[in-house]
Amino acid sequence: MALGFPPHVIGLQVNGDVGPLTFYQDRFGREVSYPKAPPKVPRTAGQLHQQHRWTLAMQAWNALPMIDRELYQYYALASGIPMIGQNVWIRLCLSPTTQLWETLCRQSHLPLHFPARL
Repeated sequence: MALGFPPHVIGLQVNGDVGPLTFYQDRFGREVSYPKAPPKVPRTAGQLHQQHRWTLAMQAWNALPMIDRELYQYYALASGIPMIGQNVWIRLCLSPTTQLWETLCRQSHLPLHFPARL
């Protein structure tokens, strides 16, 4: 059974899973929530591989010195993309393209090292 959940209680519009609940907005603009359902099938090998790559990217981010993390944050802000530095790092780790990296370096005017492909 779906439970009505007014958006002003949360303070923002929420869609997707948050904790033990799933939220969505119905066609009348009402916020609806219901208990999150567990997946019916186990994860595929591809999903497990992507999860492992994501974990490696996060570990690499956490291993960066604070100065490099701050540079990536400035890098994201200076280039004008709607991402934080951590998102830029993970994006470049998971699907590194030199064209994207060169464009972002040119836009931000910051020389940063290219993360290793995971």
